[in-house]
Amino acid sequence: MPPSCGLADDADMSYAVLWSEQEGPAHAGKLELSAGSLVLDGVNGSGRIRCDLPIGDIMALRIGRSRSERLGGRPALVLQLTRDRVVRLATLAGIGALHEVVDHISGRDHSRRGVAGTRPLASR
Repeated sequence: MPPSCGLADDADMSYAVLWSEQEGPAHAGKLELSAGSLVLDGVNGSGRIRCDLPIGDIMALRIGRSRSERLGGRPALVLQLTRDRVVRLATLAGIGALHEVVDHISGRDHSRRGVAGTRPLASR
């Protein structure tokens, strides 16, 4: 019997990533795109770490390409959150995957159900 495969929108999308909060150390793990948040799940020096970033808390974003903004030598998505919090994340799949994350955050991800309720950043 062949393996069962679900539709892409049956589960949250995920990417292998590196991320850093503020100017702290980089963590390795995965990024899951859910309807209302970005969920970072990985490890740090002392064990598992999980970080839930509600899309509504993202005030601004940009692709950081300078040496100081990169993570592991990769361009990073720089997220400016409420309360002056900054999170940088770099996908191991390359810059194209970062653009998919930006589309998801801005509500332009029309390929999946459950994202229609997100609003473009300009309307927040």
